[in-house]
Amino acid sequence: MRIKNCIFSDVQSIYLMVQLSLLGTLVLSSYSYAYEDKPVINWVALDIPPFEISYGPNKGKGYVDRIRNRFIKELPQYRHSSPTLVNQQRFFRLLSTGDYCHSTMRRTDAFNKIAIQSIPHFTGFSDVIITFEKNAQKLSKYGVPVPLHKILKDGDSRLGVPSRTMGKILDEIFREHGTEENLLTRSSSQVGKELLTLLQKNRIDFTIDYPSAKRSWETNLQAKGLISLPIKELEELIPIGYITCSNTELGRQIIKDSNRVIYRLLKDPKYVQDFILNAYPKELQHIVQERVENHIQPALERYRESTEKDSAAVN
Repeated sequence: MRIKNCIFSDVQSIYLMVQLSLLGTLVLSSYSYAYEDKPVINWVALDIPPFEISYGPNKGKGYVDRIRNRFIKELPQYRHSSPTLVNQQRFFRLLSTGDYCHSTMRRTDAFNKIAIQSIPHFTGFSDVIITFEKNAQKLSKYGVPVPLHKILKDGDSRLGVPSRTMGKILDEIFREHGTEENLLTRSSSQVGKELLTLLQKNRIDFTIDYPSAKRSWETNLQAKGLISLPIKELEELIPIGYITCSNTELGRQIIKDSNRVIYRLLKDPKYVQDFILNAYPKELQHIVQERVENHIQPALERYRESTEKDSAAVN
């Protein structure tokens, strides 16, 4: 009788283990199916230190990298791909042919044709001329701010820039006054580092980038003797950043969901400080704060009014 009870107990144990195993498989399968069933946001990244850092010990720690990671956290209804490293030419191809997004791009005519963009969520400073002090003599005759179109028109200096859109104003100047002799473009994934090397080798006389690029080159690439000069044509320009996605059904839904997240986040002063103001030195943060208040917050209010109006129309 004792042996029979022991056998029966073993059978019960095996039966219970099988049932638990089946239950666990069912739960995992359900979770896996639910995860796989989520739409995917295919993120892309560029290498634009200190905003996006795609190489070296600080990889993934740029200010825009942090913003993308925060959006990923705030959009759990999607699966999120690891960012695909691209130059902007490839990004344009991906936007045109698939479903891809970048977390922080400017609004340009080129993007308007193939992409859909969110409400604004980031701001900063316009591009500047970056060169070495030894080359500044060539530009000194133009005064400050420097009239870029006149420099290119005169043809005495050679400019090196990334082969990507740099905003409507600069793109127009390049189209109208750029030639093979005065304008050199580069499209590598580490284009900033490449342009700095061309400057150091006197292959170009100056380049154009964000002011923070100069600080990044000085800090991370040990570049000495760099100076930056404001560009006259950009005096009134306030650069604004938007989530930018392919203009597809999925892209439009991503932007719709992202807008709700952006509106909520940018109403939080702590988020504004941590993710926008802290991207710049303390002595410049009051300027960025004014730009948030004067250029981003009004856009958020227009978004709120629009959504309330749409909601009222549905009801």
